[in-house]
Amino acid sequence: MTLVGRVDRIDIAELDDKSKAFLVLDYKTGNVDGSIAKNIYLGNKLQLPIYASALSNIGRLAGAGYLPLSKGYTADKKIFMFKGFVDTELKDLFPEAMINPSAKYYVAADTISKICAYADQLVDAAVAKIIAGEVQAEPVNSGV
Repeated sequence: MTLVGRVDRIDIAELDDKSKAFLVLDYKTGNVDGSIAKNIYLGNKLQLPIYASALSNIGRLAGAGYLPLSKGYTADKKIFMFKGFVDTELKDLFPEAMINPSAKYYVAADTISKICAYADQLVDAAVAKIIAGEVQAEPVNSGV
């Protein structure tokens, strides 16, 4: 099975040891509903951790999130309403206007690894079901 997608934005920072850390961002023109962690757990929003997993060979995942541009972005102030998760140790690598340093979405690197591993498990299970024929064809835009 081939999945096709495009990451909207990847911010890359060089760490002191010359390795790289990256932040995966997805622009949204509408609302970002619900908790990112809860949606990943339920298997509803796997886009960000799948992108992060695919990019894991380039360096350390500093975080992932959505930038809802329609409500969060103000052209004159350059303020974004980031929604996602960021490695506590790497939060200072990215612009304060985008990643609020006092926000409550900071998590440990181990937690980020667990998020990505869990997303990988969900994808592997879905692929296994598809290969086994445990899928039902639905028309495009049917809400599935």
